[in-house]
Amino acid sequence: MKYDTLQNLIKTSRFLVCLEGIHISEDCGCMNYRDEANAYNIEEKYSCSPEEIFNAAFFNTRPDQFYTFFRNEMLSSLGAPDDCIKVLQKMESDGLLRCIITRELYSLAKRAGCRNVIELHGNVYEYYCPRCQKAYGIRDILGAKGVPLCQDCQTVIRPGVALVGESLSNHKLSEAADLISHADTLLILGCN
Repeated sequence: MKYDTLQNLIKTSRFLVCLEGIHISEDCGCMNYRDEANAYNIEEKYSCSPEEIFNAAFFNTRPDQFYTFFRNEMLSSLGAPDDCIKVLQKMESDGLLRCIITRELYSLAKRAGCRNVIELHGNVYEYYCPRCQKAYGIRDILGAKGVPLCQDCQTVIRPGVALVGESLSNHKLSEAADLISHADTLLILGCN
C-alpha cells in the first residue's frame, strides 16, 4: 500500500482501531520468548522450553524457577516505545485513533502515553496477591530476594499476565470485539 493511500485512510476514518502485535514490541527491544533463537537459548539455559516455564502449572508448582526465568529473561528486556508507538500516541491525541488492542506484555502504548489500550494478555508492570488481592508493581518483583511474597499474607505474588494455559479476560475480549466490530478502519501492525 502506498503511503499516501494509507495516510488518506487514516485521516478519513471515523472509527480507527489498531491491532498491535508482538513484532512491534520486538522492534522496541522487548523479549519475545516465542522467537526461535530466544526459545533455543532459553531451553539451553533452563532445561525447559519457554512455553513450559511461562505456564500456569509451572508457576504454581515451581515459583522459584519461574521467577528466576521471569526476572532474567522477561524483565531484563523491557524495551522502550519507538517511533511507531509514538506515532500511535500522536494519532490518539489528535483524535484519529480510537483504541489500541494488543497482545504484547510490555505496555509500550501506555508507556508512550496512550490512554485507550486493551492489553489482552495483561502486562509485566502489574502484580497482585491471589489471596488478599493486594497490588504490587514491577519494582516489588525486581527488588524481592527469591520468590516475591505478599507483605500481608506471605502468598506468592502473581504476575498480572495471562500465562500459557490460562484463559484471557472475557471482559477484555468482549470490549476488543465490540471496538473491532465498530471500526471502519482496522490498522494491523506487527501481527502474524
